[in-house]
Amino acid sequence: MTLFRPDIIFLERRARQYPMAQEILARLHKIAVQEIDSYQNMAAQELGLNRRIATEKRSLILAVKDGELVKHVERDLFRPTPNEYYIIHSHGCPFDCEYCFLYDYLEHQRPTIFVNLPDILNRIQEIIVASSPMAFWKNPVSSRQDLNLKKGSSGMTNRGAELLLSQKEKPADEIKPLALPYPLFFHAGEFSDALAYDHLTNLSQPLVELFASHQHARLEMRTKSAYVENLLGLNHNGQTVISWTFNPQEIAERLEHQTASLDERIQAARRVQDAGYWVGLRFDPIVWYSDWQKGYREMIDKIFSTLDPAKISDISLGMFRATPGLRRVIQHRVRHSWLLAGEVVQCEDKKYRYFKPIRLEMYRAILGWIRVHAPEVNVELCMEAPEVEKRVKG
Repeated sequence: MTLFRPDIIFLERRARQYPMAQEILARLHKIAVQEIDSYQNMAAQELGLNRRIATEKRSLILAVKDGELVKHVERDLFRPTPNEYYIIHSHGCPFDCEYCFLYDYLEHQRPTIFVNLPDILNRIQEIIVASSPMAFWKNPVSSRQDLNLKKGSSGMTNRGAELLLSQKEKPADEIKPLALPYPLFFHAGEFSDALAYDHLTNLSQPLVELFASHQHARLEMRTKSAYVENLLGLNHNGQTVISWTFNPQEIAERLEHQTASLDERIQAARRVQDAGYWVGLRFDPIVWYSDWQKGYREMIDKIFSTLDPAKISDISLGMFRATPGLRRVIQHRVRHSWLLAGEVVQCEDKKYRYFKPIRLEMYRAILGWIRVHAPEVNVELCMEAPEVEKRVKG
């Protein structure tokens, strides 16, 4: 794959002082730089949709992120995620996946890197420490009301809170480390690909090293890139999962533009497995097309012919889905898009999905092909009702 190199850089004036901005500018010293007041004032260009997206994705914004730096996950109505967080390290992406929800989420598609990395790392640290048993042992709460305040700020589950309450009145010499009923999960790669800029930012190094020192917190970095050089040789302590989104090569070529090929992603995943990392497999979105059985079966066989199932953390399956806004973008961008080739209907949450019998057929087939190679790895369905998951898994 070709590493991202923009045609122009838009630099927030206040961003210039940050070391990450200075390092990126040094690496891209031949690229024209235009100073701006705020990335939030950058409007979408008045061009045709395809031309606008292509033009904006060839630029880069270096900005300072105010406000929410780590966002609590509210991803799935059917699966509570009280202890999961998104790390907002960037907005937008140089890759052009036609199904990406960001086309309906962001005001424009200019890739934006937030260079105030110390603020982001500090916020992650605050959440981890606030949820740590040691924070409660050193500052014992005096009432359930106090604990509820701490729960609200840290995302702690009721069970975790009860365990900590049980320790509150014990003498210090009787307090022992608790096996909390959850770890915290932090995801990099929700609002932008986690590794698409890593050759410019080296973001992976401070993130991986931060989580290596916290046993009750995990990091997931999700990507379609094949650039993993900065990950190799780091002391990750088994606390980081590197996850790849996989689709058959036909889908990658037709819908996932500027991303690494299927073979490149598989080889990159093998490299990080060899470096001791857990690898996550994300088959999401699964896309219906006329030859999907052959495409997905061969892809799964190829993945497991290279990767070690014992070093796979988990697998998630998610069918293509689109908000009304994203559906309009897809319709305007590509006539007769593969994404809308199947029977697509609007569901209760207003998102468009394939007709349920199609989803069930595809889930069951793909799960069966996975189980041939990895019978013990946990597989979950994304953004589906429990009834659908029960019918898929039996």
